[in-house]
Amino acid sequence: MASGTRDLLTTADAAAALGISEVRVRKLCRDGRIGTLFGDRWLITPEELKAFKKIPRLPGRPKDD
Repeated sequence: MASGTRDLLTTADAAAALGISEVRVRKLCRDGRIGTLFGDRWLITPEELKAFKKIPRLPGRPKDD
């Protein structure tokens, strides 16, 4: 079965699911870690979000590169 656009998450949806800010989600998208740019909006698949959640992380503020 083909995945429809109703399965895609916005940056706000992803931020809520991950417990981080929408600004941080957009940075992750720009860095190529999650999401795909469609026009001027980033959209994230549930599979990308699930895989990203599995990555172990340390608590605290991320370092800016």
